[in-house]
Amino acid sequence: MKSNKDLTELFNNFMENRCTESEIDRLLAHFGNPESLDELRLLVEKELTDPISSPTDEIAQILGRVDLSLRKQIIRPTKKKRSWVWMAAAAIILFIGFSGLFWLPQLERPATDRQAMGSAVVNDVAPGSSQARLHLSNGKTIDLNDVADMDKDIYGMSLQARNGQLDYRGQSGAGSSTQWNMLEVPKGGTYAMTLPDGTKVWLNANSKLYFPDRFAADSRMVKVEGEAFFDVRKDATKPFTVQVDDLSIKVLGTSFNIKAQSENLISTTLVTGVIEAMYKGDRRKLMPGNKVLLNKANNSLKVVAADLESATAWKNGYFYFKDEHLKQILQDIGLWYDLQVVVVGDLPQGVYSGSMDRNSSLKGVLAMLESVSTCSFEIDGRKLIVKAKKLS
Repeated sequence: MKSNKDLTELFNNFMENRCTESEIDRLLAHFGNPESLDELRLLVEKELTDPISSPTDEIAQILGRVDLSLRKQIIRPTKKKRSWVWMAAAAIILFIGFSGLFWLPQLERPATDRQAMGSAVVNDVAPGSSQARLHLSNGKTIDLNDVADMDKDIYGMSLQARNGQLDYRGQSGAGSSTQWNMLEVPKGGTYAMTLPDGTKVWLNANSKLYFPDRFAADSRMVKVEGEAFFDVRKDATKPFTVQVDDLSIKVLGTSFNIKAQSENLISTTLVTGVIEAMYKGDRRKLMPGNKVLLNKANNSLKVVAADLESATAWKNGYFYFKDEHLKQILQDIGLWYDLQVVVVGDLPQGVYSGSMDRNSSLKGVLAMLESVSTCSFEIDGRKLIVKAKKLS
């Protein structure tokens, strides 16, 4: 930027929705420098003190937890008078992609103003948490939600559980087993597990991992339903295989994500190493940065480029969407917050990009989505009711 005056003028144009794409790129490039974040923060704070466009203190807190960017897809206000909703979304857009965090001071407004400008999302739902049930091959079930710290032999198996992590050391004795155990993570949950060979598995909400009492002498095989991330311990003498429905993923030592939560589509994204995907005689080898897609509707298996952050964000504690339709975003939100999503009318066909902390309250997430989409949201018990707004 030539001067602070030029920067301020360009920023103000952005807030008024009068920037071209090239000017937006200039702003993003300038504020992409970490040394410019304080400068940006001052500009944002100045906008937030504007009595016309300041959000409530509640929304300021929401913006502190949620960052969602829709640079090209966002629906901008049609009125000439600037809207605090657009202003807030615009500020988030500037932060997205280089800071990963959004900070705003809490703004105080009179109680009457808060009541008048409060979010339409009245009720709230807490985010998901570490929770799971372990179903053993002998028919016994252990509710890991009730286990704060466990390290003992139980039912002939060595188990350790603490802080949302299960360490299964296997059943004593030699030889292989055809008896299967199952780690079940419900909607609204997540859990991690270490298998006897040292392989680590993270399970997303509404997912299951089936594993034997002990691995065979020459192979290791597990089964998955839902979504899981694997960090496989390398052992050339014992190939590791993950079975997802009719799809087999064979590895020696690598890390990858498997998602099989839609009825006909299974995706496997490779982060490190090499894997081979097999489906009804069709074999595909993957290199890091690629994913294999199985479409069971037409029995097709193909390899495409992958977005690694999109595939692994859930494991690292946040949602990440890139050019994603609202239907998929709502599905992921429903799984994490343990809600049935009910859509009234037709969802908008645009795509959305951005990220948000999975520890955010549902009310905060929905308030942000409501401000940048043509939908309104209502929480009714364990139902999330989504209504398409009519554009004027």
